[in-house]
Amino acid sequence: MREIVNNLFSPNQYIPHGHCYLWQSPLVGLHIVSDLLIAIAYFSIPAMLLYFIRQRRDTPFPKIFVLFGAFILLCGTGHLLEIWTLWQPTYWLSGIEKAMTALVSCYTALKLVELLPEFLALRTPRELEAVNRELQAQIAISELAHQELQQSEQTLQAIVTGTASVTGEAFFPALVQNLATSLDVPYVLVSEIIDQQPQVLKTLAFWAKEQIRANFVYEIPGTPCGCVVDQATLCYYPGPVQALFPTADPLKVLKGECYVGAPLLDKDQHIMGVLCIVGDRPLSNEENAKAIIKVFAARAAVELLRQRAETALHRAYDELEGRVQARTVELANTNSALASEIQERIAAETVLRQQAEHEQLIAAITQHIHHSLDLQEVLSTTVAEIRQVLQTNRVLIYQLHSDGSGEVVAESTGTKWKSFTGIKIHDAYFAQTYLQLYQQGRVQAVADIYAAGLTPCHIELLAGFQVRANLAVPIVQEKALWGLLVAQQCDTPREWQPIEIELLKQVATQAAIAIQKSELYQQAQLEIVQRQQAEDSLKHQVERERLIEKVTQRIRQSLNLEEILNTTVQEVRHLLQADRVLLYQIHADGTGSVITEAVTADCKRF
Repeated sequence: MREIVNNLFSPNQYIPHGHCYLWQSPLVGLHIVSDLLIAIAYFSIPAMLLYFIRQRRDTPFPKIFVLFGAFILLCGTGHLLEIWTLWQPTYWLSGIEKAMTALVSCYTALKLVELLPEFLALRTPRELEAVNRELQAQIAISELAHQELQQSEQTLQAIVTGTASVTGEAFFPALVQNLATSLDVPYVLVSEIIDQQPQVLKTLAFWAKEQIRANFVYEIPGTPCGCVVDQATLCYYPGPVQALFPTADPLKVLKGECYVGAPLLDKDQHIMGVLCIVGDRPLSNEENAKAIIKVFAARAAVELLRQRAETALHRAYDELEGRVQARTVELANTNSALASEIQERIAAETVLRQQAEHEQLIAAITQHIHHSLDLQEVLSTTVAEIRQVLQTNRVLIYQLHSDGSGEVVAESTGTKWKSFTGIKIHDAYFAQTYLQLYQQGRVQAVADIYAAGLTPCHIELLAGFQVRANLAVPIVQEKALWGLLVAQQCDTPREWQPIEIELLKQVATQAAIAIQKSELYQQAQLEIVQRQQAEDSLKHQVERERLIEKVTQRIRQSLNLEEILNTTVQEVRHLLQADRVLLYQIHADGTGSVITEAVTADCKRF
């Protein structure tokens, strides 16, 4: 291995190449300078190729440039070795380098043969120049199209901005105004077909020379709008449109030269109207204008449908409101009739309930009268039950005396009001004026003492008893006025109902029966007491006679004074049912002593 390295870099068996030049300085110097310059040139070329490839990465066939660089670099290295071998005979190293140069050059040549068709397919500078001119023309066309597109977008944006914020009746005027301004045309109109007249159009908005004009009606036949309606598609007449439609009077008035119109279609593609522009000169951008007209014809159709739907909705709402009002009136009448019927039923039920309560009250009072002989208890129970049924503040029974005065003998009163039980009242005016009327069955029903025409003294009397409304029914017994059954409302006025008056009359009748029954019972009790007293008197008289007879008989049968006296006091105590009976003897000097006595076990004996 060492020998091989020595043969490559420091061989001793060869002589340097300078000996061939006889070491002539001019010749040696010429070869040195020439080879050195060639090497420098060869080394600079690959560097520039590498720099070019790095800067232009889109350069085609970059590998062939690498091969050329390697080939030239090896050639430069060979020239350097030529200078080296002038003094060092490293011919094996120089030969190896030349062999490598041969391999790279041959491989590069083969690659050139392989890539030659592709090299030949590359365009010439003239062809590239032509292509560049064509590209520049296309770029100019694209820029022009882009400008037109931007202009169209700006126009469309201006129209959208002008119409986006308005709806309803203001939409169509805003649409025609913004279309006329954006497309620079003097006339724009949007029309709808009249339902009853399918051959007639009525303008929804008409823009003419910088202002909104009044709407008008025109016939479809013989006009460009008629073609739009018949074909249901966009129609464009660049001019002269008057010559094409000589019978169209609106065109004569407008002096139109060009026309663009688009149909307003509903969801079923039926014609509803027309959106059109009329110009006094040819359009500068026809396609742009047609596209914009088509777009906003669809927008106008949507708005027209919306307005028709809104109109139909308002009409339906009005009809519904009318029907609702009619139904409301009908329901109100029905409700009123039902309310009246309900009130009548409630009133009837109330009357029936009151009648039932009153009947129950009369039955309870009647039963109480039959089961009780205590008049005060009967009267107290009666006024309490009446007050509960009538829901009034006070119910009382007023008993009249023979001198015209009276007394409250029974009363049921609410906790907020005064009680007048046991109070005696003497009113000469009342006795003179009303007693005879009450005895004849007169009923006094006063809803409000201050509005019933009563005398001031009578009002003062009633007000003193806290009375605001008063109902008085007479209690008549055997055609004689016993007293009054009175119901009173103290807090507010009250209209006394006939059923309430009838109740008090029936209760007054039952009270009269109770009073009569009580009086008969009291009279019977008095007779019984009198008879009992007579019987007791007769009994005592018989017993006294029997006692006298017994004492007389003992006196006759016994001569023992003490026994006679003892028997006498015993019989007398038994007859009198007394605790003690004694016989006290008085002496001549005024003193005395108990001779004998009969006494119970509980009493002390003397």
